Amino acid sequence: MNIQESYNKKSYFYDDYRKNTPGWEEINNILKNKLNDDVSILDVGCGTGVFLEKLQNFNYKELHGIDPSNSMIEKSYEKIKYIDNCKVWKDYIENIEDDKYDLVFCNQVIQNLTLDKNNAFNIRNNFYNHLYRILKPNGQLILTTRNICDKYSNMYWYADDDILNKSINNMECFVPKDLDYEVRTINKFKNIEILTSNDLIYKNDYYINTNLLGNESWYAADSFWSHVERNNELDNFKNNIEKLKNNNELNSYINNRDKLRNNAGHIKICYCVK
Repeated sequence: MNIQESYNKKSYFYDDYRKNTPGWEEINNILKNKLNDDVSILDVGCGTGVFLEKLQNFNYKELHGIDPSNSMIEKSYEKIKYIDNCKVWKDYIENIEDDKYDLVFCNQVIQNLTLDKNNAFNIRNNFYNHLYRILKPNGQLILTTRNICDKYSNMYWYADDDILNKSINNMECFVPKDLDYEVRTINKFKNIEILTSNDLIYKNDYYINTNLLGNESWYAADSFWSHVERNNELDNFKNNIEKLKNNNELNSYINNRDKLRNNAGHIKICYCVK
């Protein structure tokens, strides 16, 4: 299953347990007083349109969203149909014209560009160049990805290296270890600011809810599980959970694993200017 097929499959329950607009508090603070009613905004990889709903509260001339998944775009229609001057369509960033937008927003996309571990860095770098290309002079970029603090397996209680080694190895290739460095490698963006949000990927009440571990919708909230499924490791995880349940050790296991992130959030945010 490729990346687009994965998102088509889970689009219908993608928002059920995933935190709505993770990192929004920090993003909102960045954008305050920086936009006016002549601004064109593009959400690259808009998914189900949750950030478009938030962005409508700012002044703008036009608000657009693109995504390669038909199913995600269909879901976004439900959210944007009452938003003024808002349009979404299936497309890729390569097809967007140069110097088109004043603000480009890109949430949790860059770690999902490829399944090719060996070329992931180069593919991300090419993507950064496209983000730069489609911005107008002095245009602003807000880019978010996953936060890796120390190592990926410490940031999510379920990312146990002893159980899901292949998938964690994938994520450590696909998620930038140093977002600031990667954005600077194209030697063009300026005024780069990197923030870490306290937000988790999951809605807080569901992140460690053991009653949901058999629910397909719960797994749809984090793209990590697509890698787990692709690497045939999901049964490893479920068998381990069942074993822990039978030994009355599941809650202590989750609590101990979650302590490793030291209350760090799951969201890394980059703000920069062309």
